[in-house]
Amino acid sequence: MTDIILVKTIPASNLYSGSGSTTINLKSFGKIDVASKNEPLKIQIPKTKTSQNASPTDLPNNMVIDLKKITQTIRCSGWLDDDATETAWNKFWKLVAMQTRGGALYSLTIGAATPGKLIFPTANGSTVSTNPAWPTTTPQAFLTSISGSVESDDTGDISSSFSTKPARIKVDLDLYLGYER
Repeated sequence: MTDIILVKTIPASNLYSGSGSTTINLKSFGKIDVASKNEPLKIQIPKTKTSQNASPTDLPNNMVIDLKKITQTIRCSGWLDDDATETAWNKFWKLVAMQTRGGALYSLTIGAATPGKLIFPTANGSTVSTNPAWPTTTPQAFLTSISGSVESDDTGDISSSFSTKPARIKVDLDLYLGYER
């Protein structure tokens, strides 16, 4: 079981209780997908019928310019649970606030043990790099998408009761790694 801890400052809202620096600890994550993709500039150079007949080949005439247009994403799927102080419903809307407020998370921690723990802090929480093009030595994590599903059960009102059921809302989070401009 991997813990995921997200920290960010959120505003006050009518959708949830609490504001300011907020920590959401997501437990029971069943799946984490990490992807890194490079998108080089691909140039296809066509041949005329005459040049193809002069030197026939079955190989393409392609040029590639690698500009290091790299995207790195993390997708997490798991569950929000009720605890002694907060419902899963309130936690879900706080996660939505973290995504819609904009900007990087203050920190994202994946894993509970060292080694193996990954931490993605912002400039506020990490060593600043000497390279002016990169504000931190570790990328920042941006919560770009969140979705949740609640299945009907007989544990009571999702917004007000604390359930004895350990998991109440299934969530999917998409995180993008980079540096805030």
